[in-house]
Amino acid sequence: KFIMQKFGKKRKVDSCPNRLFLSYLKEWKDDASEKELKSYHTYNKAYKSLEKYGLPLQSGKEAVILANFGEKICAMLDTRLGKDSKEKGVTPREFLEQSRQVSESWWKSLETEPNKKKQKTLKVNSNRTYVPVKNSGAYALLIALSRNKASENSFGYMKKAELQREAQTFCTKSFTVPDPGSQYTAWSSMATLINKELVKKHNNPAKYEITDSGLELAQKLDIENQNKGITNTGLDSDEEISQEIKSTVPNSNPQCSLAHSSGGNVEFCLEPGDFDVVLCVDTREVSGDKRKKEMQREIQKLNVETIDRVLQIGDFVWVAKEKSYTGNGREIVLDYIVERKCMADLAMSIRDGRFHEQKIRLKQCGAKKIVYLVEDMNKIQHQSLPEKTLRQALINTQFVDDIFVKYSENIAATAQYLGILTTKLKKMYRNKTLLACEIAEVQKTCNDENSVQKLLSFDDFNDGSLKGKGLTITEMFVRQLMQLHGMSYDKADTITQLYPTPYLLVQAYKNCESLKQKQDLLAKIKTGLLKRNLGANLRKSIYSAFPDFAPIS
Repeated sequence: KFIMQKFGKKRKVDSCPNRLFLSYLKEWKDDASEKELKSYHTYNKAYKSLEKYGLPLQSGKEAVILANFGEKICAMLDTRLGKDSKEKGVTPREFLEQSRQVSESWWKSLETEPNKKKQKTLKVNSNRTYVPVKNSGAYALLIALSRNKASENSFGYMKKAELQREAQTFCTKSFTVPDPGSQYTAWSSMATLINKELVKKHNNPAKYEITDSGLELAQKLDIENQNKGITNTGLDSDEEISQEIKSTVPNSNPQCSLAHSSGGNVEFCLEPGDFDVVLCVDTREVSGDKRKKEMQREIQKLNVETIDRVLQIGDFVWVAKEKSYTGNGREIVLDYIVERKCMADLAMSIRDGRFHEQKIRLKQCGAKKIVYLVEDMNKIQHQSLPEKTLRQALINTQFVDDIFVKYSENIAATAQYLGILTTKLKKMYRNKTLLACEIAEVQKTCNDENSVQKLLSFDDFNDGSLKGKGLTITEMFVRQLMQLHGMSYDKADTITQLYPTPYLLVQAYKNCESLKQKQDLLAKIKTGLLKRNLGANLRKSIYSAFPDFAPIS
């Protein structure tokens, strides 16, 4: 009682004094999640770490003491804080203090409900049906999905790049470039549509399909705006004319029309003369250390047209880039991919396991012509692994994995080789009709000497090659088989074409009447360029790994 009289009531401690910084991190992680970026995990870890910290931070820089906070995230927090405080006409510290004075219940409402500005934009009301505003991102996505589903050539779904391109016509904001000072694009509205069950997302790479309720809403919006005399937005008259001309191209080629009508899962088509062959360079290959910058300079000396991208597999690929009046040309990845390794990197990749993992992903990426380019062979005797081990690894790559190994003296020679390949591919594909297809269609098709080539779009190529993407049962089975001595990717792939899962292989063993029949079950499978049978020792190893008395589902 004396203590209460002397000091008064105990002051209530704020259980979460850094809500402003948490709101920034939540915004960034939600945006990264929607775009399926790896940075989501970084933001999410930082968010959870800051959520547990009970003392108020006076700047983003102070957060560096917390787990999962690096200098980059701290700098991002300070930059955002500076921008927001400047708009309010106060100092960053004053803005932080003002944010802490806002009631705890109001902050919690931000995490579960949109603010008043978003409510006005999206016309959300607890007593009303969700109706997106005309020309908003959500509106444009629904209209594009609805019209696509009504098309005779529709597959019932759209992929991200195609959907963004088609929806852009009906939206005033960009689907790929954020507004100044914002982390969001029109594509961010997709999360709302999925949460409200107006759109379904499935598969990897992602496919977006409009639901029955979404279709009903889109048709109402479409009819209402047609009655009002809706016009396309965001385009001037010249751009509208050029887009109208370009939109007729895919259907004007008999080869494209034939492919669509035959159900070949063709996303789009590029005709001869409508695309340029361009060398695509992994951005991690041309930034950072001295060797990468030197490679960039050597390529520039050859006047080879390049584009920089983050490639999930390989260091160099070639794309057929659509000639576009608006600068948003579609891209198809050609059948050639180059993985570049200097001797030091080769030795390190063998030691840490990347060597075998990369070869599997190269074989599964959809490109048929794989080049494993090895630089600085003259330094092979001065690496962390014995010369014999390195040479044997490269021989296995060439003859067991059936991957072409190219030896290069130095960076300049590598650039020359890339230049020669670029010239060759320009001539090779000059008169080809290119169809962007599903990876299953691409993998089962032989493109050699054909005038019509079935290939992957750039987005499908990159999304499908993500290192951390979930594996199918068959892909996992391939990796299991490749742990056996003498097993190459091509052999494992051929086996899984007959027996896509371990369970099916075990069941086949069970149906054999004798041990010899079981060990000879795979005897007639032929692999490699010479179409040779699987060796007896390898067949026995497979049966030992997947015996019929221990079924694996």
